[in-house]
Amino acid sequence: MSTRNYSSRWTATFLAEPILPENAIITAVSVVAFTETGKFIAILQPRGLCIPGGHIESEETPEQAVYREALEEAAISQLGELTLTSVIRWDVGHMISYTAELRKMEEFFAENTDGEVLERLEMFPEEFLEDKRVGKISREIVVRATAMYANIKNGDMPPIFKEVAFLIGE
Repeated sequence: MSTRNYSSRWTATFLAEPILPENAIITAVSVVAFTETGKFIAILQPRGLCIPGGHIESEETPEQAVYREALEEAAISQLGELTLTSVIRWDVGHMISYTAELRKMEEFFAENTDGEVLERLEMFPEEFLEDKRVGKISREIVVRATAMYANIKNGDMPPIFKEVAFLIGE
């Protein structure tokens, strides 16, 4: 498992379109998995409330990493089709985020996550976005994923986003 030094400053830039730049190095992934009721799966970690995701392991595709992280962090055992919703450029490469329908979850046991996840929650996007424990990156990922998922469900064109940059760290 890779760790990040959160005490240093770095910039996370959400690209306007969820399209990977040519020769992009993808270092991390996440997924916003929606239930039939319009809620999605969030996880409470010691550092705050976020969505399942993490670093890509060697010899792993981004999609394989999404499935592994969803299972490891939230006991999500089956997802529908993955739709790329966010591309974030940061200091060591790119993070990408997907949205998908949640198809199946297993029983969640926090002790199976080695202290990485304290709780799995089903939340409406509005609840998540209002929660003070949510960081800037997770907030923007959920805003974009929610808009994209709504458009997919309605058969509409994908939403148009602007490029957004956040300075992270102290």
